[in-house]
Amino acid sequence: MAIEDVNASGVMRKARNCLRREVDRSNRMSMTEEEKERRRSRQRQLLEKKNANRTGMCQLSYKT
Repeated sequence: MAIEDVNASGVMRKARNCLRREVDRSNRMSMTEEEKERRRSRQRQLLEKKNANRTGMCQLSYKT
């Protein structure tokens, strides 16, 4: 796989992510309040889960 291919796939991924963010933003504009709240609580759960995983990993690395 050539370096050009790697770069191209990276650019494509960036473009897709950017597009997805734009779509998310336009969707959020048209969302109702309860949908927004549901999304917020979902994001909060994901964040807490991620943080819990991170602290768990940190504690493991400190023990060794």
